[in-house]
Amino acid sequence: MTVLEKISDAFLTVLSWFKTPKLIHPDLEDEYVEIPPPKEKPETTFPQTLSDLLDNIEATFDTYKLKLSPNSWLSRDECVGLRKLGAHVPQKVLQHTTSKLVVVDKKPSIFLVSSGAGHDENGSMKCLFGIKHKKLPWNVKKVTGTPYAFGMAHKYDKELFWIHGWIVITPDNEVVLCEELRYDPVRLPNGYGYMRKKMDIPELATGLQEGEFAKDLVVKMSFTAAFNWWVGRAERWSVAVLSKGERLTFSISKEDTKKYFANRDKSVKTESGHTKKIVHFVNEHERVANGKVSKVREHIRGLSVFDWSGYKCVVTAPEFHYAASIKFDIAPTLEGVDVEDVSTGYMGMSKVGHLLAQREDADSLRRHT
Repeated sequence: MTVLEKISDAFLTVLSWFKTPKLIHPDLEDEYVEIPPPKEKPETTFPQTLSDLLDNIEATFDTYKLKLSPNSWLSRDECVGLRKLGAHVPQKVLQHTTSKLVVVDKKPSIFLVSSGAGHDENGSMKCLFGIKHKKLPWNVKKVTGTPYAFGMAHKYDKELFWIHGWIVITPDNEVVLCEELRYDPVRLPNGYGYMRKKMDIPELATGLQEGEFAKDLVVKMSFTAAFNWWVGRAERWSVAVLSKGERLTFSISKEDTKKYFANRDKSVKTESGHTKKIVHFVNEHERVANGKVSKVREHIRGLSVFDWSGYKCVVTAPEFHYAASIKFDIAPTLEGVDVEDVSTGYMGMSKVGHLLAQREDADSLRRHT
């Protein structure tokens, strides 16, 4: 089975999590096999508390440190940029949505969202990504609006295989999956054949059969879910884990703050040699001072920036979330443009991802200092 056939299988399985009733994939003999949806929703790998994250920090971090597959559809520069930005992990498994795209003043240059699913076998989807571009490539049907290379990364033998299609956000804030120039094989009765050139939906969606949702709609819903989640990151708590230029960020909803930061038994040594507790939630309670009783409201206290087992952890509350990667809206360089040529007004993806991550981390560290 080729890599693309495996990707087709994996993509269909992922899409079945979103309750598409009937999914198929083509094989080389033009036969079709139905893939039934799983009986249960996939488990999430998201640590249920900050204490759980710290107890398994090395294993959790290593899950997202997979190498680039040389067969990926993205360039190495683009993949490095996404990795430098670092995966952002939703608290719950990311779901397709028929909701409208959130209206924002600035559309983010790039986003990288973990699928949040607990599956780790070959072919499992690890994340969804989007890279904004100035214009569509020549082989994609032109649509007016803001173009994104949108796709996903699948795990294969400790490597990530990155695939994508093209999405455009129109001036009316509608999401359009662009048709691409494709060369499909046509088989003749005499055993010969030829390649037929035509504009059609991208390979990202061709493994689907019409069901509850049309093929293009399934992919558009996936883009909408990832985009909306990304631009809403500033409304959540975040726990960034940093190590040797790599970055991983967990997002926690406000309503789950009490549960996530419940554990108070973890402490670290500060540079001055003192032992201090890491960030934790304090319930409302009464305090007695000088014979007077006062009520203390529930709150978060403890160190928000600390080192743990060789990793630097930065916990940021929503009210202090600058989230540069949400507001930064300049497109990276287009293919064929010299990334060192600043006169073009563009920079390479690897530099964009690195600068955004560096800016967000520097702002958080400076704020806590």
